[in-house]
Amino acid sequence: MPLYGAGSSSSAVSGLVTPPQGRLTLTSGAPIMSSDVTGGATVYYTHHHGAYVPIYDGAAWAMQSFASELSLALDADTGHSGYQAANFNYDIFAAMNTGSLVIGTCVNAWLSDTARNTGVGHSELETFGGLRVNKNSISLRIGSGAADTLAVAARQATLLGTMRASANGQCSMQMRPAAAAGGTANKLFLCNAYNRETIAAICRDSTDSWSYTTDTFRAANGSAANAISFVMSLPGATIQANYTAVVSHSAGGVAARVGIGYDSTTTPDVPNSNTTTGIGLRINVDGKFLRTVGDIGLHSLTALEASQASGTMTWNGDNSVPTAVQMVLGAHLPV
Repeated sequence: MPLYGAGSSSSAVSGLVTPPQGRLTLTSGAPIMSSDVTGGATVYYTHHHGAYVPIYDGAAWAMQSFASELSLALDADTGHSGYQAANFNYDIFAAMNTGSLVIGTCVNAWLSDTARNTGVGHSELETFGGLRVNKNSISLRIGSGAADTLAVAARQATLLGTMRASANGQCSMQMRPAAAAGGTANKLFLCNAYNRETIAAICRDSTDSWSYTTDTFRAANGSAANAISFVMSLPGATIQANYTAVVSHSAGGVAARVGIGYDSTTTPDVPNSNTTTGIGLRINVDGKFLRTVGDIGLHSLTALEASQASGTMTWNGDNSVPTAVQMVLGAHLPV
């Protein structure tokens, strides 16, 4: 059973250990985000299943409570050690700081977009007591001030999740941005390690229409922004996506093909749909993606298009009528 509590940040319960009970979010008080945050400067850890986080003190585990949500002011100052630099991944941990539970990012970013670094000072993970903790001693950035860092011994920081900085000292979660020319390049850059919940995201291109009659896959409208990018903290995510395009052809009898590229702007991940269109008719064509992936770090889903090389194939973004015609790349992702 999860433990619920409203004690001070220093109160603890020993003897029963559960996974962390809160969720990382960019919206204060909202464990499951329902609105977009672009360029958020604060990460919150708020109550979800309860108000406790397990912390190992070097000798035993204890469930540390947090009465109010915890917050981490992100740091954009390039002169500070461990500031959250644009386009890098950072693990977020919970740890004790002189008797109070705090959250912070490892001062060292991941080795690459899809791999953590190893060794002292890096957020190499270890499964200890059934939970993911820091294998080696690390330093955490726990605020935006120059001196806001905390040294933590091995195993004494509990992983909460992972963020990717969308700009220096910022993080973004864009689930339903307004349609934009060339697509919205959604960024879902905050992922929980525990208590993941599935969210829906859509990417839309507001371009009225464009022509592409080439039997080679490319990103829809030739734009890499017709994509949804996301970060995964731990492996084992089931991802579902669908791309619906609206097409017409000048001569008819020509097949339009669409698909969804996983980390690719040229190759659909699954068999793509084929639709034969009539002259001047606008017909929907769908591409689907459903897969459980063992990947971590930064990944993307891109809307792809191709057609038989004959006549003119017209692809509609919104055809000047967004309420009636609209291409949509949608995805369901556990974050």
